[in-house]
Amino acid sequence: MDQQIRLLDDVPAMGWKRGQTVLASQLPADVHDPGQLSTYLAGYSNAEHRADELSPVILHDKDSDKYRQFTLNNTFKRVNVKIAHTAHVREVDPETELPTFTMVPRAIASFVPFQTQAAADVPYNARAAAARRCANVLKLDRELDVVRTLLGTTTTFNANNRIALGAGFNWNGGASSNPIKNLMDLNERSAAQIACYAMNPTTAGAFIREASVKDHIRSFIGDSGIAGMMNQLGQLERNPTMMIDFAIPAVGVVKVFAAKILNETSGVLEYILEAGKVIAVARPPGVPRDGEEIATSYTWRFKGPSGTGWETREVPIETRGPFGGILVIASQMDIAVATSSVAGGIITGATA
Repeated sequence: MDQQIRLLDDVPAMGWKRGQTVLASQLPADVHDPGQLSTYLAGYSNAEHRADELSPVILHDKDSDKYRQFTLNNTFKRVNVKIAHTAHVREVDPETELPTFTMVPRAIASFVPFQTQAAADVPYNARAAAARRCANVLKLDRELDVVRTLLGTTTTFNANNRIALGAGFNWNGGASSNPIKNLMDLNERSAAQIACYAMNPTTAGAFIREASVKDHIRSFIGDSGIAGMMNQLGQLERNPTMMIDFAIPAVGVVKVFAAKILNETSGVLEYILEAGKVIAVARPPGVPRDGEEIATSYTWRFKGPSGTGWETREVPIETRGPFGGILVIASQMDIAVATSSVAGGIITGATA
């Protein structure tokens, strides 16, 4: 709305004279004091952390212990059982090993001053944001430990359980590319049936687009199966938290690991499961108790006071700042162990 103003002095810069009447417009800044929008709260969302699917969790009430398992020789080593009619019968003993595990504590906290809680505008909830931040930090650390450091390292597996694809055999354009054979070969080398193959979205995309893979899927379930898999990968851009699994006929399940980590050197986001790597794991249901099942990896986790292995608590801190505040703490204690170097395996160089 315009207002009439009578000038008490000259305004040379505008050419206005004393006593002149001018129209003055009210600008938005004259009537609005900028503040935080109550209808907007943006941020980033990482993909689901899926380490538990590669290294199933076993809750335990001690932070260090031993676990017993039968050795490879106990099942696969040939023993001479042929004897003479009157000879003494040869004997064998069960062969077991008793490795030790020692859990590693993880904990992180976020302090929320009283005045911060009081001043926070809707829809920001300071304490809830602090708890979520702490939980994300712990999950990210475990994902790195299991997916990249433990199972994403080739030396975790026996040399026979590693397949390194060189030039010409890469899935994204190699003239001799044959992904289905690569996965089947890895399963044949594994001492236990492979339950799933983990790939990041880049590797999974190259896998699904590869011509021989399309032909393989088409021969079982037709073109619709290929279209459905590609459509799921495309949906990751719109819904990064969705979990994608592909059932490849006569091969097994492909799980897409899309969680990312910030490379602090380059400032670029990168997948935790590195491009070109395929992690294959054996993972029988439940906890082995009969001595005839084994997984590639298990995670022993301390039960803790909650009995779930995850602890969150809020501690009033009266000595920080003028009014004190709440310290939000999240913690867990566990260790991921490669229980077998010959169950499962790894492919490297799947993409160039």
